[in-house]
Amino acid sequence: MIDGISFQVQIKDVDKYKEAIKLMFTNDVDISTGEVIINSWGTMVSKGNFEHYKLTLKETRGNAYLIVKGSLHKNHQNGENYHRFTYEDMQKELFYLEENLKIKLEDACIKNIEIGLNLEVDFKPFDCLEQNLLSYKGSNFNSFAPNKQNGSIIGFDCDKSQYKIKIYDKGKQYNIKSKNVLRFEIKTIKMQCL
Repeated sequence: MIDGISFQVQIKDVDKYKEAIKLMFTNDVDISTGEVIINSWGTMVSKGNFEHYKLTLKETRGNAYLIVKGSLHKNHQNGENYHRFTYEDMQKELFYLEENLKIKLEDACIKNIEIGLNLEVDFKPFDCLEQNLLSYKGSNFNSFAPNKQNGSIIGFDCDKSQYKIKIYDKGKQYNIKSKNVLRFEIKTIKMQCL
């Protein structure tokens, strides 16, 4: 299933766009002058949110782009991504984004995509991974950073130049006691590998 995604769409008229979607965007401001900060490339960057998605609006040299980042799966299921997520669910979520963000996805340029698979298994995923996971194409797996709430570690990842392999205990992530869920993901960093 496709889970995480990052894409950008050109916005023709920023003021009309902001009025149409009625979402709040914030900017970094110089506190001494009150002026909006423009970065060294001459770009004004505005940040916002839509449900579980992060939005970035970049305005530079008469052009504007909306960048949308988030999990189709997680947003479709109100913050969780361990239940089944079908192709039809993905289509519904994409149409939902298109309608609510007032964009045309046919004009979108995908920057990153994350493809994942949840597997119900009859063993404790983290324990099995910790004892048996070695390497992938000559690169070692690294432990995830500890969870901020309880300090637990749920899995491992392996960085390659164009993508990242992640394998972890989805049940441990969401504290699911009734079943063991192993998650396998490929996260693209450069679209060339696809």
